[in-house]
Amino acid sequence: MRIAEIIGIYIRGFLMGIADSVPGISGGTIAFVTGIYARLIDNLYIISQFFKKHIWERNFLFIIRELDWMFLLALGTGIISAVVVMGHTMSVLIAIYKAQVWSVFAGLVVGSLYVLTNEVRFNAKVLLTGTVPGLVLGFIIMSSGITNLSNSALNLFIAGAIAICAMILPGISGSTILVILNQYEHVMRLIKLLSSNPLDAPVWAYTHITAFIIGIAIGLLSFVQLLHFLLRRAYNWTMALLMGLMLGVLPVFWPWQDDNGGFLLPPKEELALSILLFVAGMVLIIILQKVLPSTETK
Repeated sequence: MRIAEIIGIYIRGFLMGIADSVPGISGGTIAFVTGIYARLIDNLYIISQFFKKHIWERNFLFIIRELDWMFLLALGTGIISAVVVMGHTMSVLIAIYKAQVWSVFAGLVVGSLYVLTNEVRFNAKVLLTGTVPGLVLGFIIMSSGITNLSNSALNLFIAGAIAICAMILPGISGSTILVILNQYEHVMRLIKLLSSNPLDAPVWAYTHITAFIIGIAIGLLSFVQLLHFLLRRAYNWTMALLMGLMLGVLPVFWPWQDDNGGFLLPPKEELALSILLFVAGMVLIIILQKVLPSTETK
């Protein structure tokens, strides 16, 4: 693998890490529109197969031989770098510039939908069995409201297992799931705390982040089997379903809402800038697809 390709994959990973750190566009969407999604899913499927079958046979040569190690290393390094950076900045940005940040997020989602339209062959059957159910499911998820789950290790384990399923899908964001489960701000605090002062961090912080990571691992290894099957056997329907999900979650990014999630009219002094940032987010995701062309092997 050439240096230029490694750097390109690292950049993709960094963008995925940013996406997975904010309630909005998912890292899976970034992977999809920048041309590494199938490659990522194939590698995750190999890992899941190893833990499902080959590890019990002590067939370690399987994973050594089959995995695209350089791809995963470059991508993983980029993701981790971005998550650490965002853990230090996201809460501040949302607290000070919430309307502007949410406007960018909405633009990213709409831009992703535009990109994905080139991947789906729409007809009446696809719309009725894929897009419409996805739309309804996405709306139900977004309108369910933030639950009252406490920030315990068990709840973080559950949240991690569910959120990772969303994070690798080109659609709903895993961070949005964390918001719904009332774990997002706590996870961001944990990342900031452990990356800033790992030696002085309290034991409970390590317990919580470990439970979260274990949940991610279990959810990922379980879900990727189904996702790999769907993408291989029902690609068009699966992508239509995911696009419906994205449409369903879009209303949550209306920048002006009351404490109960009700929509408010935008203040005149914020409207022009928010529209500009929305367009900027939409254009950005389209440009990313052009600047970072596919690395898939046909």
